[in-house]
Amino acid sequence: MWRLKYVPGELKAISRKNSEVVKEQIIKTAGEPAKIELIADRTTINADGKDLSFVTVRVLDKDGNLVPRADNKINFKVEGSGFIAGVDNGYQASHEPFKANYRKAYNGMCLAIIQSNGTKGNIELKAKAEGLESDEIVINAK
Repeated sequence: MWRLKYVPGELKAISRKNSEVVKEQIIKTAGEPAKIELIADRTTINADGKDLSFVTVRVLDKDGNLVPRADNKINFKVEGSGFIAGVDNGYQASHEPFKANYRKAYNGMCLAIIQSNGTKGNIELKAKAEGLESDEIVINAK
């Protein structure tokens, strides 16, 4: 462990194996929350009324960096052949319901779980929050 004084900027980690670089990772200090990013673990699910897609919601700054202190309330809207099966953010002490169309971000992230309603077609998930650029994603139920 190294104790360092906080200074905004960039941290670069380089992993080497036998003197060859095998991985590089850069983390930059995030700015103010500016937009929402939706990332689905699967964009195609079975239209059986049971299959799920887990959609990670990230609050980003204007440069696309995750804002780790963001706690914006994200509102969801679903249209098409599915519905929100649940929402979460990983915060154990949260009193928000798991069955809702909203969730506050925790450490800059939250989750929307999308389920097919049993019919084939597209499921469109839209996410918006006050002061942030919204995002949407389409999941196909086959």
